[in-house]
Amino acid sequence: MKDIRIPENTIINPISKEHLFKGNKKNCLLLIHGFTGHPADMEYLGKKIKDKLDLTVYIPRLPGHGTSKEDFRESRAHNWLKKVYDSYLKLKSEYQEVYLAGLSMGGLLAILTAARFRAKKLVLISAALYAKNLLLPLTPVLKYILPVVKQSFSSLSPNYPEENEEEKQHRINYYTYHYTAQIAELYKIMKLARKKLPMVQSDTLVLSSKNDNQVPFKAANKIMKDINSINKKSYIFDNSPHVINNGPEKEKCADIIISFLNK
Repeated sequence: MKDIRIPENTIINPISKEHLFKGNKKNCLLLIHGFTGHPADMEYLGKKIKDKLDLTVYIPRLPGHGTSKEDFRESRAHNWLKKVYDSYLKLKSEYQEVYLAGLSMGGLLAILTAARFRAKKLVLISAALYAKNLLLPLTPVLKYILPVVKQSFSSLSPNYPEENEEEKQHRINYYTYHYTAQIAELYKIMKLARKKLPMVQSDTLVLSSKNDNQVPFKAANKIMKDINSINKKSYIFDNSPHVINNGPEKEKCADIIISFLNK
C-alpha cells in the first residue's frame, strides 16, 4: 500500500479540535460539520443543546479537515463517512439513543448514518443534496484537467477582516482554492444520500434558508418528498446564510432544534 502524504509538521488547528459536551441523559447527539468546515462551526449549537436538554453532544472532526490543504487533498468520501459511522457506533455502545444532526455535507453524512443504523431522530441543516454551482457535476472529469482552482473573494467569510489567526490559517488552507478531486468526492456523497433517502425512517427536522447561496430549495423539497419518515417537519429561515446555525437567526435555529429533540 502507499503511505499517506501528510507533512510531518501537520497540526490540528485549535478551532478544529473535537468537542464532547457531557450531559447526564441516557441519550446523546452526534453533530457533524460540513465540507471544508470544522467543529467550531457547530460549537454554539452543541453547547446550547447540552445546556438546555442535558444531552451529551459530540462534534467530531472529519478527516482532512482543520489541519492543512495537503491533508485535505489526501481525504476522500469514504474517510468522512467512516469517521461518522465509527463515531455513531462508539456513542451507541455508551448511550441508549444516538440522535443525528449535520450541516450541509454533514447533513448528507447524517442521512447515510440514519439509513444504515436506524437512528431515532435526525436534524438536517442546509443539507446539500444539490448545489447551486452548476460545475459541481463536472468535477469527476475536471479533477484531471483543473485540480486546483482559485476561489473568488466573494466566497470567503463575511467576517474576513475580523478573523483571528486560527480562522486565517483555516481560510488559507480551505477557502483560498477549490480542490476539484475533493469536490468530486462530495458529489459522490450527494448522489448516494439522494439514493438512500427512502431508507431513512427517523423522525426528521429539515432546516433551510431563503438566503442560502450554496444549496437550492429543491434539496429540502427532495428530502421532504423522498424520506420515509412518519414524523417529518421543515422550517424555512428568511435571513440566514448557508450556515444557519451560525447566522443572524442562530438562536431561533437552536431553539427549533431543541424543541424537536425534546419531544
